[in-house]
Amino acid sequence: MIQFFLERRSSLLLFTVLFILLVLLSSQARNEDGASLLESVLFRAVTPIARVTHSIADGSTRWIDEWVDLKMARVENLALAEELGRLRFESQRWQAERHEYLRLLSLLGLQERLGHTSVPARVISRGHGLGASTLIIDRGSRDGLATNQPVIVSDGVAGRLVEVGPFASKVQLALDPNCSIAAITERTRAQGLVNGRGRGHLRMEYVSDLEDVQPGDRIVTSGLDRVFPAGITVGTVLRTDRRDGLVQTIEVEPSVDFNKLEEVLVLIDEGKPEG
Repeated sequence: MIQFFLERRSSLLLFTVLFILLVLLSSQARNEDGASLLESVLFRAVTPIARVTHSIADGSTRWIDEWVDLKMARVENLALAEELGRLRFESQRWQAERHEYLRLLSLLGLQERLGHTSVPARVISRGHGLGASTLIIDRGSRDGLATNQPVIVSDGVAGRLVEVGPFASKVQLALDPNCSIAAITERTRAQGLVNGRGRGHLRMEYVSDLEDVQPGDRIVTSGLDRVFPAGITVGTVLRTDRRDGLVQTIEVEPSVDFNKLEEVLVLIDEGKPEG
C-alpha cells in the first residue's frame, strides 16, 4: 500500500494542489445572491443530511415523549386501579359494619322493650346444609345461660337452648321438628302448638276446626309452654287444612330468616333455677 502511494506521489500531489486551488477559487467566486460557490456547494450537500438528521431527531423525540407519556399513563392507571380497589373494600367494610350496627341497634331496642333480663350473643357456628336446625352461640353458663331458655331476634322467635357449656351453647331452632312453641293467632286468639318441619315453613296444629283462621293472620307466642314469653312473633299464616273435620292444620311462614342469623338474644327468667 505504501509503495502504491510512493509510485503515484506526483499525481497525488498535483491532485491535492488542484483541489486546494478549486476550493480557494470557489470561496472567492460569488453567485447572484452574493454567496460563495463553496458555501453554495456545502449548503446543498449538507442540507439533505441536516433534514434527515432533524427528521430522525424529531421522530426520536416524539417517540420518547409518547413512550414516557404511555409509561406515566400506565403508572397512573395502576395507581387509580389500586385506589379504586381500596375504596371498594372500604365501602364493603363500611356496609358490613353498618348492617351489623343496625342489627345490634335493633337487638338493643328489643332488649329494652322486653322486661326480661337478656344476654346478647353471636352465632359462631351452625349445622350443615340449608335449613339446618341448630347453631352455636358464643355465650354459656358463665354468662347466666341455662338449657330451655328462649332465643329470639328482633323479627321473632329463633329457638331455645338445648345444650349449655361454660363458654358456648347450642340453640335448637324453631325449624327443628322437636321444637314446640305454644302459640296463638293474634286476631282471633285461637290456640295451638307450632312445630318445625325441618326446613322452610312451620306448622301450627291442634287448632279447633271451629276457629276462624285466615291466611295473613299473625301467629305469636301464648306463653303457655312456660318457655317463651307471650306476645313474641312466630310467623304468618299461609294456608289452612280442614280435611279431618275436627281440627285444622295451619301452615306458617316463619318471621325469622334462620339462614341469616348472626346475633341473637337469650332471655333469662331470673325466677327459675339454672340448669
